[in-house]
Amino acid sequence: MLHALDASTGQTSYRISSETSAIYGYLTGRGTYVYGGTTTGPVVAFGLDAREVAWQSYLDEYVNSVAVTEESVFAGSHAGIVAALDRITGDERWRTTLGGDEIAVRSRPAVATRMLSAIISDFSASPLVSSVVVMSI
Repeated sequence: MLHALDASTGQTSYRISSETSAIYGYLTGRGTYVYGGTTTGPVVAFGLDAREVAWQSYLDEYVNSVAVTEESVFAGSHAGIVAALDRITGDERWRTTLGGDEIAVRSRPAVATRMLSAIISDFSASPLVSSVVVMSI
């Protein structure tokens, strides 16, 4: 559930209910939408003007925080999936799975000048290995 607070009073202006599990990581806003990942897999977009869930797009279990540009929402999951979704409709633009059985995207992706980067962890390595993946978008 999203609670919209009045910035001057701190009082709840309205609530938007969703049937998703807990929001996982940070919410990110752009325009009249707020986006987040969840513990059960959907990336969810809350439409603030309509005061309802605008869309949900299933990625995989444990979608960490998302990054948003003018056109896309970028998300990564604990299953090593990275995807780009249309910011307004939630339609999938592309999806890739990073190599390895136990690769997890553990942070919010970062977007800079046609490049996307994310911190990943390889749980099959001993000791645990974390690295940064950078890809052109």
